[in-house]
Amino acid sequence: MAIDSPPEASSPTLYNFFDIRLSIGADPLRFGEEFERVFGRGWPAAPASDPGVDVSHVSATDSWATLRIDGDALESPAAFLAGFSSPDIPLTAAGDGAVCVGDDPTPILRFDGTQCSVRMVDGWRRIVSHMVFLRLIRLRPDLLFFHAAAVGIDGRAFLLIGPKGRGKTTTSMALAARGHAFLGDETAVFEPSTSLVHPFRRPVGVKRGPCAAAVSSGLATNSGNAAFPAEGILRLPIGKVLEVADTAALPLGGVVFLQPFAPEPRLEKVTAGRDELAQMQPLANASGGVGSPQRVFAMIRLLGSTRCCKLWPADPDQTAIHIERMLNDES
Repeated sequence: MAIDSPPEASSPTLYNFFDIRLSIGADPLRFGEEFERVFGRGWPAAPASDPGVDVSHVSATDSWATLRIDGDALESPAAFLAGFSSPDIPLTAAGDGAVCVGDDPTPILRFDGTQCSVRMVDGWRRIVSHMVFLRLIRLRPDLLFFHAAAVGIDGRAFLLIGPKGRGKTTTSMALAARGHAFLGDETAVFEPSTSLVHPFRRPVGVKRGPCAAAVSSGLATNSGNAAFPAEGILRLPIGKVLEVADTAALPLGGVVFLQPFAPEPRLEKVTAGRDELAQMQPLANASGGVGSPQRVFAMIRLLGSTRCCKLWPADPDQTAIHIERMLNDES
């Protein structure tokens, strides 16, 4: 059964991410709701002009949805997306504009010019949301985007970098609960030309497990006791958990590499080398792929210009206090 697109809405929903416009037009399959759940609404909408990405519904059957995605002049969307393959999400470009996941021979996505067809498996809206976000940030080649949390302590920004499960959200929210600036828990944005870290407050992704006392109280009081979804991550605006003030971009003060959890928190200064460079987890954009020379040189300059530490986190509240003490001692 096909679901044709209704007439294009006269006023599409507009978003602004770092002065890059996202426009979502006709949306009977409610893709926009999932995009907002994962990435938020950004800032007040940018003017409806370039640069930007435009998304609208074309049609759907019981198993496939087709969207129109244009505005960013991406030459090969399938190859671009396959460039983000990881052990968690192994992607391959299968030819003819198709993208497959793992050993499944049936494509999850097919691209034909500006049209993108997606197989409506569980979580398809989340898959498309991430793809659209990646296409947005490629339009800001002057910025580096990292899979990291970012907090501001005494007017300086610190990146918290580590793989899944190392406590990026837990530690950044524990510091925010103690009055420090909260720039974001999942995507850190660095501007090499100014050495500024820009705030990007996506809805926080809270997982089951230990959290700071104030965060636990805020979740119980202000989140409406929202249940954890099947994916195991509860996403909600930081303001629904903690009272946090708005913050401007802050100069980079350091990079903290998160280690496995320990009985007691420990922070240790390190000289950044190959291992630390490999842990930076950048998101590719128009300045080159993850391993491009431009990206590597930019990260080497970043690490060479600031202090670097390893953090073994423990109890979230005690970890936040330990970070404060150690950073004050080094000032």
